Amino acid sequence: MPPGRALARRRSLIRQAILRFKLAGADDHEIGVIHREGGVGERVIYIKLSRVVNVGRWALELDDGRSIPYHRVIEVRDGRGFVVWRR
Repeated sequence: MPPGRALARRRSLIRQAILRFKLAGADDHEIGVIHREGGVGERVIYIKLSRVVNVGRWALELDDGRSIPYHRVIEVRDGRGFVVWRR
């Protein structure tokens, strides 16, 4: 499989998982994403699924206007903190 197709397939799986949780009304779930800070490096932050206003083709759109590309999503946790999906 060409490298571009593998990336598109992975992005599609991430999108499908998040869309499934969003449509199920699991707004207490949290999405773990890699956050890059200048001078500090990378760290994982968690964003409530209720803040996602659009599950787009290339990225998640948040209620504050920011977009999070799917390649930065690493896991989804339920309301109790258990991992329900991981890359």
